[in-house]
Amino acid sequence: MFEAVTAWRYLFRPRYSPGRAVFAALSFAAGAGGMLIQALGPRPHTLALILCGAGAALVVAGGVGVAVRRRSRSGHRISVALLAVGLATLLLAALVWGLHPSPEYVGAAMGAVGFLLFVASMLLFAFTMFTVVSILAVFVAVSTMVMVRSVTNGFSQEFKDKVLGFNAHVLVMKWGYGLTEYPQVIREVKQVEHVTGAAPFTIADMLVAKGGVHTHVLMKGVQPRTVGEVLDLKKYVDVKDAADLQRRIDSMGEHLDKGAVGPGQTGECKCKTDADGDCLPGSRRVCELPGIIIGSRLARRLDAKLGEIVRLISPRAEIEKLRGEVRGGGPPVARDFRVVGLFYCGFEEYDQKLVFVHLAAAQHFLNPSSGPEKDAVLGVEIKLDDIYAAPEVARIIQHRLGGKPYRVITWMKLNKPLFSALRTQRLIMIIISAILLMVAAFCILAALAMMVMDKTREVTILRSMGVSAGGIARIFLMISLLIGFVGVILGVGYGLLMCNVLGRLNFPLDPKVYLISRLPVMVVYKEILYVIGGTMLLCFNAALYPAFKAAALRPIDGLRHE
Repeated sequence: MFEAVTAWRYLFRPRYSPGRAVFAALSFAAGAGGMLIQALGPRPHTLALILCGAGAALVVAGGVGVAVRRRSRSGHRISVALLAVGLATLLLAALVWGLHPSPEYVGAAMGAVGFLLFVASMLLFAFTMFTVVSILAVFVAVSTMVMVRSVTNGFSQEFKDKVLGFNAHVLVMKWGYGLTEYPQVIREVKQVEHVTGAAPFTIADMLVAKGGVHTHVLMKGVQPRTVGEVLDLKKYVDVKDAADLQRRIDSMGEHLDKGAVGPGQTGECKCKTDADGDCLPGSRRVCELPGIIIGSRLARRLDAKLGEIVRLISPRAEIEKLRGEVRGGGPPVARDFRVVGLFYCGFEEYDQKLVFVHLAAAQHFLNPSSGPEKDAVLGVEIKLDDIYAAPEVARIIQHRLGGKPYRVITWMKLNKPLFSALRTQRLIMIIISAILLMVAAFCILAALAMMVMDKTREVTILRSMGVSAGGIARIFLMISLLIGFVGVILGVGYGLLMCNVLGRLNFPLDPKVYLISRLPVMVVYKEILYVIGGTMLLCFNAALYPAFKAAALRPIDGLRHE
């Protein structure tokens, strides 16, 4: 207890100043105002008028104070501070009026800067400058680590949600194309532990066209009645209610024998006709076609709306090449579909490159003949209740199916490049954050070393009073832990506040670069506990040398120069 009280007395140096009090109040007001602006989201001109009014009030108050309180030093400083802050607020109002930035971004910036200055000003009330610098070093390092880890965790979770939302956890396929016994495979895999659903699928490269626009896509054939067992497609389709969603899913399986394009096959399209049977000009064509669900970005690129027709084209030569039957080129296989649903998941690769059709329609492209391969699929998708059990489940399924010609692929292997890049990014961010913490530790070491030199007289007096060398060492260790504790608490609080701000900000990203359109933020409180524990351990280690240096001082050495 004696060491703890002594350590706190060495650190705590309250120094009240009216100027600092005003500065702290203005900083807090700026931070709170920024949070309020972000929450309300006023129009830029309204925000500019609000800032202009606040700035004008501060300028008037500061100007009056400078003119009246000439003989009061503290009053003069307060007035000058009010005048400076008011002019800065007026400048910010002019920028908002001229540049028309998003009020949410202005509010976020005001909140971040305001609360940061508030923390610094409050620390100056209670501690010396050396101590404040050390606490701020820990504060910046911890808050940065909290924010960085939350963003990297958000990226990882976002990619997992998007990738696993449109891909199963485990795939069962055969070497080469053609899995005709998929009903037996589904019955077999559903008996394995952790398996919650299984469904057949097929996928192939296609061209999609509408009007004069065409682009490359991946066509995925699914069974509407079982797609919900393995994919989260229903979560991303834009619908009014559950009944509307089911209607759209079911319409994928309607008119599967319609829409083929080729010699003598023009689809089943009808229109309003005149007495001679000719289509009336401007009449709306009603086509009996199977349904297709496409991404919203793809729909914008094709200018395709709900109910409109798009065409999927597959070169038959490429299919024959996939089967190993290299023949002549032949005409392409094409089929018209009606857009019955749009999905948006925020993942660029899916929103712009993926389309869903009925499994039978997809099989028509890959197996247009009437042979035994007509009902073949590419594989079976399997969903698990624990995604990290995928390797063990894959091993069991491989054993139950008897090995080759079957092959079982987990989501980890299927998306290995993507998640390897995420792990590398996480490692780099951890290293950078660790470097920041090391800088904070060196600041603490330097501050304690200066304190040992400054408190030599006090240390020798304590030693003369009978305090042991271990007691002196514990005092400086507690000083370091107190610095770390204050910095960690403030840093974690500020970091969580900024994570909340970033989460509500919906910061846009370039989907062509990052694959997702918004900055994801996900706070993992377990990792925050690790950050707290690691920072306190680092602060403890940083204090070891100064503590032992102070403990090694002899009373005679400290009093010799007094």
